[in-house]
Parts: sequence; C-alpha cells; structure tokens
Amino acid sequence: TAILDNHIYAQSRTDFFELDTNEFKSKEQINDWWKHTKPKGQSGKIQPMSSVLLEHSDLIKVRSYLTHAGLNPGVVSIYRGMIKGLKEGEYLNIYEDPQIEVIPGDYKRFDEYYSWLLGKDNWLIEKQRLAFMLRAKEEIEHNGIKIQWFSIWHSSIQGVGKGLFAQFCQSLFGYSNVAPNVKFKQMITTHTTIIEGKQIIFLNEVVLENNTAKTKVLSNEFKDLITEPNLIINPKMKPQIQIPNLCNFYVHSNADTPLYIEDTDRRAFVINIKHTKQNVNFKLLDEGYKEDILNAIKDPSAFKYHLLNDITYDRQMFFNDAPFTQDKQELIDSNKGDFLQEIEARHENNEFPFGDHVEYRGFGMNQDRIIDYKYKGMINKLDIRRVLKKSEEFKDIFFNLTEIEIALKKVSTKWPNGEWTKQIVRSNGKRKRVYCTHPIEIDGTYITEMSEGELGKLYEKDEV
Repeated sequence: TAILDNHIYAQSRTDFFELDTNEFKSKEQINDWWKHTKPKGQSGKIQPMSSVLLEHSDLIKVRSYLTHAGLNPGVVSIYRGMIKGLKEGEYLNIYEDPQIEVIPGDYKRFDEYYSWLLGKDNWLIEKQRLAFMLRAKEEIEHNGIKIQWFSIWHSSIQGVGKGLFAQFCQSLFGYSNVAPNVKFKQMITTHTTIIEGKQIIFLNEVVLENNTAKTKVLSNEFKDLITEPNLIINPKMKPQIQIPNLCNFYVHSNADTPLYIEDTDRRAFVINIKHTKQNVNFKLLDEGYKEDILNAIKDPSAFKYHLLNDITYDRQMFFNDAPFTQDKQELIDSNKGDFLQEIEARHENNEFPFGDHVEYRGFGMNQDRIIDYKYKGMINKLDIRRVLKKSEEFKDIFFNLTEIEIALKKVSTKWPNGEWTKQIVRSNGKRKRVYCTHPIEIDGTYITEMSEGELGKLYEKDEV
C-alpha cells in the first residue's frame, strides 16, 4: 500500500511519478529499486515491480501531466477551456508548493538595490511580474498564468546581481520550480525536458553567433516558447510528449546582442544595466547591499509580503505587448549589421541602390564604366546582388543573399496583393520577382498600379 500510494503512472511518459522524490522513474528504475522484495503479482508469481503496480486496481493512472502553480500538486481535474490547448480530464500536476510564508518584515535594502540597478520604473514592472506569478491561484480564473513576453537583463560587465536575483526567485518560488542557470542550447535542442516542472527559467550568459541570419532563426525558435500554448518535449528513449506551456522566462547576458530583436518585436522587455563595475562593487560591497540580498535569499517572506500587499497591476499588461523601453530600441539598433544600416540609410536618402548610379574603374583613356544603374522603384534581389558586388562602395561590407532579402523587406512596401514581391514579365517572356522599394510614379501611373508586363518593360528600360 505504501508503494502504491507513492506512485502515479503517467501514460504519456510511460513512466511512474514518484511522489516522495517528485521525479519520474522509468519501469526499469522501479524494477531495480524494488527487486530485492521479490514482488508477487495477482497470480502469485514473482514479477517486476512495475508489472505488479500496473496490474493493481488501486494504482492511480493519468493520461498526462503539467506544471501549474495555480493548482494543488498531485492529481487535478481540468475542465474544458481552463487551460489553453488542454483537453478536459484528470492530470498529474508536478508543481511543488514552496511553502514560503507571507510575513511583514524589512525588505527595503533588497528593494533599494534593484531599483537602483535597473531603474525605478523597470524595477516596478519586474515586481509586477513577480506579484502576478505569485498570484497564480487567483489568475487561473482570468487570462491564465503564462506571461506573453519575457525580460532581457543586459549588462556589459559581470557581477551586477543578475545571478543573485535568479537565486532569490528560486528561493521565493521554490527550488524545484525555478531553473536559475540554463544555457540557451538546452532550450532549443532536441531534448527540451528542462522546461517540465518549471515555473520560471533563467537563460544565463546568452550570446548567439555573429551571423545575422542564423541569429535571427535561433532567436525566433526561442521566442516561440513565449507564446506557444503547448510544447513538444522529447525525453530520451521516449515518444514525443505535448505539455501545456506555462513557464515564464528571463534572459541574462553580457553580450552586446544577446538575442535578435526587430522593430516589430512584441515579446521582449529589455533592461540595459549601464552602471560601471566600480559603482556596482561600491554598492554591493562597500555599502553592504550584497549581504542584504543574501539575507533575502535565505528568507524571502518579507519581500513576498511586499509583493502581495503593496504591488498592484493591470493583468492585461501581461498579455499585451511587452513594455517598450529606450533600452529596447538600442538593442534593436545594435542587432542591425553594417549592411542593413547602410541600406536603410541609403533608402532614406534615395542613394544607390535607391537612386541612379554610375561607377568607373581605371583612369584617363583606360577608364571603363562598370556600373550604369537606373533605379525604377523596384529591385530584384539577384540582380541587385550582382550590382552591389561590382560596386566599390560596398566592397568592405559583408552581405549575402539572405542579408539582401532581410534588408529589402525592411525598406520595401508590400504590393497591393499583400505580398513582398510581385512577378514581372519582360519582353523576352522571362519572369522575375521584385520588391517595391519606392512606390514611385512614372508618366502619371504608380508602379503599384502597373501590370506584370508594364513593370517588365519599365524594369528593362535603359538596361546596360
């Protein structure tokens, strides 16, 4: 009976959840652990313990599991529409209640340091996030508990207190519910089981490759974790499992461009910590704030009282776009490579390749015209690559076809059919797809109003 009461079978994992360790155990682990007892099945014959448990009518079995801070640990009943993307039924909730009391006390020094480090307004937003997550039992009846954006804390120096904050959150929300030091690759590689059982994950020292196209792909893979209602995880040697996505994220980094953030990004709340190493050390060590932070980590009950009694929020803020900061604009600008910045500036000033351009090579009688470019308000990415590769003005700027496509989408206007590119037909019948980089007017007609054939004739006019 004691063994039965300590195990719940999860069909989606084909594993047992062991209540006293709060861990999934495979059938092999169960069999090995209890092998010395020589367990007998209902037939009276000695069988592996996993088989004995599975054939027992008193064994609790569930189809699947989740991690939900707003529900009691153990088997829970989910009604239809309660959790986005989850069918009604009984589930195993593997969340562990941290049992942190709410007690009035002195939290001021901890509060003062992070208000100074992040800025008063930024720190208030972070406290609202913490208060929201602490109120999971209340929020389950409203929009849910999954915040639809994440925080990036960026600093050019180490040791400012990002790691200490992660440790504090682990103490406040429960050591098993918070992962304070996760590597970026752990979130986007094949076996993404790190997310199961977690209410908060801190991605630490995030720095991606210095390759705009690849960085963009990796960043988007991560940002899918922020808004997707369900995730597919891949336990080793097990079938894929779909679990509800209820985890919230922080990104901590010292890199100049920790993630690729675009102008249209809605999911990143960016804080750039600009204090010097000298000022941080003075605060933490000379003024003794580090000791106060360590004391708060040991006992977070006073700050929990502050969050639950003094901090208010409009819950809709967690389901709208992330709060915009000047720090975010700086990160957006820093993500732009030399080529994109060059193209944007030239587009704004109507300069080549967004204006007519002639280039010569050589001198005097030996001078050859290598470029005679006529701009018609539309650009084909392959043609413009050939022209730019010839140009002396772009010889020191790295770019490839992907970079060109990204840049053209940044500066172009979509055609009337809602597409970035439109097919044009040249007089020889060959077809190309072009971006509308300026919807200019030619002989009283805007290029956006022209037919495929008219655009083809205009495109090849004055070609050399």
